[in-house]
Amino acid sequence: MKKHIFRTLIITALAVVGGSQQAAAVFAKDYYASQSALSRGRWVKIKVRESGMQQITDAELREMGFEHPDKVAVYGYGATCLSDYRLTSESPDDLPAVAVMRHGDKLVFYGEGDVSLKLVKRVSVNGAVSYPVEPVRNYYADYGTYFLTDAMPQVAPEKMVYDEAESEAVGSSWGMAHYEEELYNDGAIGARFLGRRFVDEPKQRYVFSMPGFIGDSRVCIQAVYGVRVDKSRVMPVTLPSGSRTNLSLSPVKAETYAYQGITQIYSDKPLKADGDVYSMSIDATGAAAGGLDFVTVAYPRDNSVGDAPQSMLVFKALESKQKVELKGIKRNTRVWAVSDGRKPVRELEIGNVNGVRPVEPGMDAERYFVMSPGHYDVSRGEGCCYLLAFNPDDELRHVEFAGEVSNQNLHGFETPQMLIVTSRLMRGEAERLARAHKQADGLDAGVVLIDDIYNEFSSGTPHIMAIRRFARMLADRCPGRLRSVLLFGAAHWDNRGLTMEDEAAFRDNLIPIYLREDVAGCGKLPESYATDALAGMLEEDADGFDIGRSLMTVAVGRIPARSPGDAASAVSKIERWLQNPPAADLMNRAVLMCDKGDKNGHMADAEGLAEVISGCSPSTTVYKAYNTVYPISGRTAAELHRCAEWVLKKGAAYMAYSGHATPRDLAAELVWSTKKALATDYRYPTFVMLATCRALYYDHPEVNIGETLLYKDRGGAIGVVGALREVYQEYNQQLNLAMGDEFFSGRHGRTYGEVFRKARNRMVPTTPPSGAIHYYDLIYNSLSYNFIGDPEVAVPVAEKEVEILSVDGKAVGAGLEVESGRFMEVTGRVVSNDVTDTGFDGDLTLSIFDGPVTRKTINHDSTSGVADVVMDEALIYEGKASVSRGRFSARVFVPTPDYPGGGNRMVAFAVSDDGEMATGHSGKIDIVDGSDGVADDVAAPDITCMWIDDELFLDGDVTGGDVRFYAEVGADEAGVVCGSSQIGHQLALTLDEGHKLAEAEHCFVQGSNGGGVLDMEITGLADGNHELSLKVCNHAGVYATRSIRFTVVNTSACGVLSVEERPAAQVATISLKHDFKETPRGRLVVRNGDGKVVFSDSGAEFPYIWNLTDASGAQVAEGRYEVEAYLHGGAAYGRSSAAEIVVSRD
Repeated sequence: MKKHIFRTLIITALAVVGGSQQAAAVFAKDYYASQSALSRGRWVKIKVRESGMQQITDAELREMGFEHPDKVAVYGYGATCLSDYRLTSESPDDLPAVAVMRHGDKLVFYGEGDVSLKLVKRVSVNGAVSYPVEPVRNYYADYGTYFLTDAMPQVAPEKMVYDEAESEAVGSSWGMAHYEEELYNDGAIGARFLGRRFVDEPKQRYVFSMPGFIGDSRVCIQAVYGVRVDKSRVMPVTLPSGSRTNLSLSPVKAETYAYQGITQIYSDKPLKADGDVYSMSIDATGAAAGGLDFVTVAYPRDNSVGDAPQSMLVFKALESKQKVELKGIKRNTRVWAVSDGRKPVRELEIGNVNGVRPVEPGMDAERYFVMSPGHYDVSRGEGCCYLLAFNPDDELRHVEFAGEVSNQNLHGFETPQMLIVTSRLMRGEAERLARAHKQADGLDAGVVLIDDIYNEFSSGTPHIMAIRRFARMLADRCPGRLRSVLLFGAAHWDNRGLTMEDEAAFRDNLIPIYLREDVAGCGKLPESYATDALAGMLEEDADGFDIGRSLMTVAVGRIPARSPGDAASAVSKIERWLQNPPAADLMNRAVLMCDKGDKNGHMADAEGLAEVISGCSPSTTVYKAYNTVYPISGRTAAELHRCAEWVLKKGAAYMAYSGHATPRDLAAELVWSTKKALATDYRYPTFVMLATCRALYYDHPEVNIGETLLYKDRGGAIGVVGALREVYQEYNQQLNLAMGDEFFSGRHGRTYGEVFRKARNRMVPTTPPSGAIHYYDLIYNSLSYNFIGDPEVAVPVAEKEVEILSVDGKAVGAGLEVESGRFMEVTGRVVSNDVTDTGFDGDLTLSIFDGPVTRKTINHDSTSGVADVVMDEALIYEGKASVSRGRFSARVFVPTPDYPGGGNRMVAFAVSDDGEMATGHSGKIDIVDGSDGVADDVAAPDITCMWIDDELFLDGDVTGGDVRFYAEVGADEAGVVCGSSQIGHQLALTLDEGHKLAEAEHCFVQGSNGGGVLDMEITGLADGNHELSLKVCNHAGVYATRSIRFTVVNTSACGVLSVEERPAAQVATISLKHDFKETPRGRLVVRNGDGKVVFSDSGAEFPYIWNLTDASGAQVAEGRYEVEAYLHGGAAYGRSSAAEIVVSRD
């Protein structure tokens, strides 16, 4: 359902004043309240739908629960004053008192809704000056919010006493009319909604009222359209005077524009109309999309109050204490100055020509005056004066009851290191994340509800500035402590919920996102940015806010979960990472993907990033899963997938993509996709940078690959940076390179949030860039990029460095040749600040790579020719060694490379017994063919043991469909191969001679003795007989195999076990009820409370008497155990239900 908002004459006050004082490091200490007004007493929230004088009757106050209506006060302010996005101490803190008056049985005050009108100065590109009316809108709610309480004092408006002055009275002013319908946002982008669609109703008429119009005078009309045409069009516009003008439009492409934002200023001279009702119209025949945004009119008017309950009089210029003449004053007429929404209103005393302060206006004279409350001159940037005349006897605007508010006090909230802003729906998971940080890394994360932030920092009205203002207070209170803001909850392109059937339910889990608001950019898909960066821009805005020139001072991330399930998935992943952080050897691998086409431009971008990574981190191997290099079959990139999967399963710190995309898929050939992301499991999630369009489309309900990666349980991403809108390749690459540089050059302890913050800030140069990169094009493009994930998760950077010193006693360097087929001795050390770390004891992994190879691109389009790609990623050796007192010596068997003499990189990674890490690399060595190698003398690997589920498992035993496979390989002088790119040298685990389990290669853990352990889960096995065969090869090319047979039984309806003794003191008699045609027997398994098998018998017959001993014959401890049986009888198989055994010997 869409909300239809129709306004003719809107009587509102200017809520925003221009200018800003020079920025200060922190706001004055006395600016912030020590505690919120909401911390005590009873409070009720009310909504204001339309700006102007509001009334609440005593009967309504009693219905709201106030026993003494005459004691009720109003607190708050109109949130439209925040819509200039200035962080300034001019804005009210907490909840200021609102000036009220009691009149009869009602409470009267000035309140603002979601729109305030201001009369502004506008200078065109050709120097023409005009003074149109500009609506100032809160794009986060379609109402304003105030608070009622009887626990705080009422405040009357400050009175300005009338003083008969020798000044010329001003007898006329300006009126403001506003027409707007908010019905559609067909592009689902930008903050603005348009009115009736031109496609459905090409000829449209807009009617508005201009009370007090002098007539036959020039008016200033501002008409803002959002329209798109496929062919050049001229659209006739008829003004209120009847004169006609044309709106000339050039065609634009639908893939670039939802609509073009066009602002027209018209000077018109209509005659006085009956009832002060006027209209203008447009013939938009031929429009392909769009509609009217709004029409406003600034018109000269008399200062007659007349019979209107309230009238706004706007003055472009007044001297201080200058007289203003009013007409039509009634007995109880009041005049309030409401010029500045950031400051209290003032009541202007009414005087007349017969003297000062008449007791009863309207009774003593025909001419009445008030004094100007200050100096105003909009032409000089000093703003207008807004005087609101009203009669409290008349029916004024009504408010809406919005519920009671519990006491709260965010003004007393201690500054955390990470602020988590969340919704009530996500609060539990947000608090779980905060606890996880506290337990794992000691980080202080504070969880705060978005509604509570609104209450104290935007007067209860939804507005993203509330988050920014709260964060600024926290930063000011304890400078340097607040490091990041995490927005924990859903974002949506419709912050106001105008398209929602149930707005209340929608707001239950909405954390707003900043959407582009100016009409010039709202409808342009590549520039209609949506960004969370605003929440981290905490510097005071000296000369007005410009998001294009603002830096993030703290990191910002978001977990955009729409459901508690998504939230739980993300938090569980982060919690696992914090509790068991990955080894820093992840930083030794990055996988880059790219699209084909566009003159090989996307590949060139990926190559540029590869160069940056290698320059920052020479230890990092860049795996190039390029769409240009790997063959494509239809829309399938199978070989590319195998490359990427191998790296991800091995463990990669960084994954990046450059090219075209849809929200679900990267490239037309599905280089990666949501489906592929869900199907690919790996142990440690990677960090993902998606330099493409809309891959992180989380402010729309569509599934997108960015969120899919974040919520993926096993694998996926720990964090994602991607765009929410269409973006341009040349600008994407600027951020892409900056991200790679910040990620791989950062020191130990840097977080993912900091990486994005610093990279994003580099898109805001202190001086405009030259050449093809245009300042605002670059920053608008970058504003579409956001980071999802926890900004306080640390990048796994090693604290120390490994230096490879020598090979066979010779210093490592260019030209050092090593023969293959022999053993070589590699020595080195772990250093900290260039000094050997003698306290470092642990293990080191040494990797050697084949020589680089040049490959030709094979996938092209009409714009792309054949190009060369250098691949330097083929692993030919990986082995372990011990580090003692910071030094190591590794005996390495040198395998024969596929590309001998091409220069071979060595990369080392070490981890100490207490968890410290170090990484490093050597200059290249040259491995050449060995003529007299010793490979023939190297023994085959020895697979010393192999079992399923537990070490008691016998070959041919029965098990379930989900099993644990375990194998050990003994010490091997040449070292067992794990992860080699050489054909035939890989470790391989095969099921039933046909299905290779690729996961096995990544589950094998090498030991420093050259052997290792393979321990992995195999799930989803079908019923029946199976065989697992393991093949291992060492670096000398000698291999060994071993197999194990087993029978899988998944069915559970075949037998029920029971235990006679409860508790069991000396034996447990286990009986079986079954439906087998022949008496079954099978494998009996007993597990303890931890799930570990303590006893097993492969030839169990029933009833079975267990003597309460384990596999070694020792008595089991007292406690609870679980027994189950895998059965076979004749040709039938089955699995029993589990039964409990309680062992107690008392």
